[in-house]
Amino acid sequence: GGDHKKEFSFNDFFHLDSIAMEHEGMNIITMEEFLKRKGVTGQLKNLQNGQIVKPPSSKTNWNGDDLNPLWSYLRDVGKYPQG
Repeated sequence: GGDHKKEFSFNDFFHLDSIAMEHEGMNIITMEEFLKRKGVTGQLKNLQNGQIVKPPSSKTNWNGDDLNPLWSYLRDVGKYPQG
């Protein structure tokens, strides 16, 4: 049959709700919620030039879409360890 699930979230593999309940103060939000709260409101800056950068096309829901523009955006505005 063609009724197989095609989209998965972290919660399909990791029980984040129960993890958050076990660890007080650990609040987990979706990428969509993060982009709504921080991205489209202009709270994220390009780390190279300091300019405010919004998500590509100000999109917050990337389900089923090509994620490469999102990953590129997150690399521009996010700090991550080297190595």
